[in-house]
Amino acid sequence: MKKYLIVLLFVIFSSNIIAQSNSVGVFGGINVSNVKNDNYFKDSKSLTKFVFGVKYQREFNKPFIVEGGIVMNNVGGRMKINVLDEVGNHIGVCYDSWVYKYISAPVMFGYKFGATFSIIPKIGFQMSYLYESTINGSFNGIEHNEKMDLKSFNRFDFAGVIGAELCYSFNSNLGVFFDLSGKYSFTNAANFDDTVLDVKFHHYSFSTVCGIKYSF
Repeated sequence: MKKYLIVLLFVIFSSNIIAQSNSVGVFGGINVSNVKNDNYFKDSKSLTKFVFGVKYQREFNKPFIVEGGIVMNNVGGRMKINVLDEVGNHIGVCYDSWVYKYISAPVMFGYKFGATFSIIPKIGFQMSYLYESTINGSFNGIEHNEKMDLKSFNRFDFAGVIGAELCYSFNSNLGVFFDLSGKYSFTNAANFDDTVLDVKFHHYSFSTVCGIKYSF
């Protein structure tokens, strides 16, 4: 299956016969994320982090759009922790942030409406690789930042993506764009031994980014 997918993407991105134009872009923005779990994370709050990346877009004559990119993608959630002393007395509240840092490769398909000002609804998928995970928080003015053991998590993630791009072209080469997208991970992010701790959770996020792109 993976071999057929690689061949398909190669054919799409290497075809010069029916392609109308190509563009490359850089972007940055914010990613608002949380985790879906009915037990351990049911009270989690959303986490806002920066997101940035690069993308390549190919426009065909129809004009269908095929897009790929590399994104530095941080997701996670925030939990309210009741802090207890040695004998179980409540001594305060701490908000801990679980941050999962991914390198992501989205592949999107869309259709372009308009020319100088265009709107591109898109749908696709995103493959991600987890390279670091941390817990950040503070209590009584004391900050803590700990790295988590990546053996407890699935390193690879597969998510569905839906979004829309709004673009304004200054000329045939240079343009600016604004992109909104929502993502839901189909992969269980946890990789604990279920006989010890039955934990399953999925990331979901909403991204708002803007950037510039050069067409050729």
